[in-house]
Amino acid sequence: MPFQNTTPRAYLAPGVEGGWASANPHVSLLQPNTGDLSEPNAASWKVGAGGVIVGRFAFADYVTGLVTSAHPGTGATYTPGFTGQPGRVRAGFVQRDQVALITTWLGETGNIVQPGTGITLLSHGDVWARFAAGAAVGSFVFASFADGSAIAGATSTAPTATGVTATTTSGSPNLTAVAGGTLVPGQPVSGTGIPAGAYIVSVSGATAVLSANATASGTGVAITQTTALLTSFRVDSLAANGDIAKISVWG
Repeated sequence: MPFQNTTPRAYLAPGVEGGWASANPHVSLLQPNTGDLSEPNAASWKVGAGGVIVGRFAFADYVTGLVTSAHPGTGATYTPGFTGQPGRVRAGFVQRDQVALITTWLGETGNIVQPGTGITLLSHGDVWARFAAGAAVGSFVFASFADGSAIAGATSTAPTATGVTATTTSGSPNLTAVAGGTLVPGQPVSGTGIPAGAYIVSVSGATAVLSANATASGTGVAITQTTALLTSFRVDSLAANGDIAKISVWG
């Protein structure tokens, strides 16, 4: 074991990433099964390939019953609220009371729930989440399509990124010669020749597959990508860059 940290701390940590932030009620993300044990996902949510990171959001596929930290790209994403849309994939928070294993040789810590393990996701509750860019009280909370990390926003408009270009072919779902950035499965995208509502299904090298066929051919088409999903949570305490903050659905 390494020597203990000797840096004095003026205050105790207010909480732990992924931990409960209150004793208020919490709600688990329900599965869509009918209780028939013959259904493939009837037993419980299961962790998919790559494992799931504790203390972040994760994406649950309602058809396969698998949960991953990165969006699987297997279907449209459910969005909450009266103006939301139905979808095959839904996001939930990974509270820290899970079975995470330390798989690194002589490792001392670990926060990855391993593939095949049963897992519970939260749709409502009060928990602590880490914000790489900080968070202000009252901010909307978004889940990154890339890794489920929490992102704070001043409005409910999802964050977007530009700079990626690609080649489109009319009648084909393939975006080829992707350059200038990284596309991630699940991300809604827009650009000349890309149908409204299209999202990324999969990415392999410099080729990305859309959920719909392009309606026009073009080279160097500018792509706008939505990088995170709006959740039902709001920020309830201030966080500096890299710190944790309380997030809640209850308010």
